[in-house]
Amino acid sequence: MEYISSFIEFGEADHKKMLKSKDLLLPFLDVITDVVYSRMFAYDVTKVNFTHQQDGYKGQIERDINNLKSDDSVIQFRKMMLHKYLRRIVSTEWNIGLIKYLNWTGEIHSNTMLKKSSNDVEYIHLNAMIGFISTSILDIVAHASEGVWDEEMRNEAMVAFSKFFWVQNDFISKSHTTKYDDYDPAENSKALTRLEGETVNKYLKRDSLALSIGGAFASFGIGVFLTTAIISFFD
Repeated sequence: MEYISSFIEFGEADHKKMLKSKDLLLPFLDVITDVVYSRMFAYDVTKVNFTHQQDGYKGQIERDINNLKSDDSVIQFRKMMLHKYLRRIVSTEWNIGLIKYLNWTGEIHSNTMLKKSSNDVEYIHLNAMIGFISTSILDIVAHASEGVWDEEMRNEAMVAFSKFFWVQNDFISKSHTTKYDDYDPAENSKALTRLEGETVNKYLKRDSLALSIGGAFASFGIGVFLTTAIISFFD
């Protein structure tokens, strides 16, 4: 974290600019959460992660993605955790507690040398989700702040959020990086084919067909969802 923060010049001052967005963003946290999960439900390759046990969740898990619904208790639990995360990053001062939380966010979704997670999610999907969340927040800051903030304040907040999500992504990637001493290219290739490759190939054909037909509509719909929510809030 120290290296990436230093390199992109992210610090406490940037996080204070994020905290100034609290009142602006809090009304949209439910919208962001719903949109993120709508996006993940659009791809079977990400939706399949919801059929695995979630750390901290003790309820029933639906193992068949075809029967998985957005109002299932495990999805509601995951939405609650995402909502809590979003609230915390715009409400909590930059301190060791928050830094540990950001690190935990990466660890909880991966297997590490210290623990084996029941919710081990491939980095490619977490990276995509962080990218989508950051884009959603930047879109809201850019549009919802019109008439409320001046241009300088808006730009500073957007830059701060952009830096922050690079730092968060650094924590996530760290938990998914193989130690060099333990790295065997041939074995790693086999593991990729066996574990990730099988999952991706299983669902990618179905996704490519569905998204080639409806992908543009889905992306447009999510954009409209965010825009409509912003307009409705200020009406």
